[in-house]
Amino acid sequence: MAEAVQEAAAAAAVADAAPSGGASGKAARDTHGLILPLAKVKRMMREAADVKTISADANFVLTRATELFLQEVAGRAHEVMLQDEQRKSNTLDYKDVAAVVHSWDALDFLHEVVPTKVSAASVLARVQQEQEQKEQQRQQEEQQQGKQQQDDDDDNDDEAGDEQQEAEPEDS
Repeated sequence: MAEAVQEAAAAAAVADAAPSGGASGKAARDTHGLILPLAKVKRMMREAADVKTISADANFVLTRATELFLQEVAGRAHEVMLQDEQRKSNTLDYKDVAAVVHSWDALDFLHEVVPTKVSAASVLARVQQEQEQKEQQRQQEEQQQGKQQQDDDDDNDDEAGDEQQEAEPEDS
């Protein structure tokens, strides 16, 4: 509920701060309290999408949405940083951002862009463990096949013995 109220307030603030279509001169260059430069966001939109022109309102809304997104991710990463009791510095690290990306379902689209860092030693240990498990499974399968073969041989010997016993009375 609180998030919905915050989103509504943010939407109202964006609507109030949006530039008017007919502005010119200094008013057109006013950033309306934005942190990110409108021109850079506009350039990114042109490069990312096959769009030739972008209205001032669309540019403003997307720039503000980008800022809100970054603030939310940074805020959550900051909370992750503060929860780390072993932390010696107040530096927001990659692992803090990666933890947010991988714990927040809305950011699933970023999992490949922001992978969780792992050390080479942990990867090697995991590979060795997987190889050992495969080897153990192979050995177990060989043992089971050996037991099955032994059981089959025993069954065949029993059947052969039964046939010999049945054949012996006929010879007498």
